[in-house]
Amino acid sequence: MAVESNQLQGNVPTSLGNLSVELQTLFLGYNQLSGGFPSGIANLHNLMGLELDGNQLTGQIPEWLGALKSLQAMSLANNSFSGFIPSSLSNLSQLSELFLQSNKFEGHLPASIGNLQNLWKCSFSNNLLHGGVPKEMFGIPTIFYIDLSVNHLHGQLPYEVGNAKALTYFDLSSNMLFRDIP
Repeated sequence: MAVESNQLQGNVPTSLGNLSVELQTLFLGYNQLSGGFPSGIANLHNLMGLELDGNQLTGQIPEWLGALKSLQAMSLANNSFSGFIPSSLSNLSQLSELFLQSNKFEGHLPASIGNLQNLWKCSFSNNLLHGGVPKEMFGIPTIFYIDLSVNHLHGQLPYEVGNAKALTYFDLSSNMLFRDIP
């Protein structure tokens, strides 16, 4: 179901979860949707693509999102989501694309992101993340695009960055990293 780039307003109705359990894609990006994370999505167990970017959604990403085992691509970018990035996202073993940029996420980037062995593209840029860059990210064999720019990441870049043989785009600009590049 694609209802992108319209003028849809208000909260995403809970009844969204009553849609066919066979629904595989849900694209509600670039509207004027507001409120918290749509709870009806929890019932869409065959969902492979979820796009909610470019709205005015707020609050935290719920832990139950990690139970949507079929999810392959997710974009929650350009909203006002806040809080921590839930470690339950590491349960999404089929995930290949993850876009969480331009929100208000804080805390550490979970090391469990390294469990996403099919991930090839991710962006966490323009948030309030701090701490170091998790070495586990560089053990993902398929990762070729990582954007961690415009955060508050600090410390030294882990030596494991050299293990990411497929990495072709890596942006760490506008952080507080120091010391030598390994």
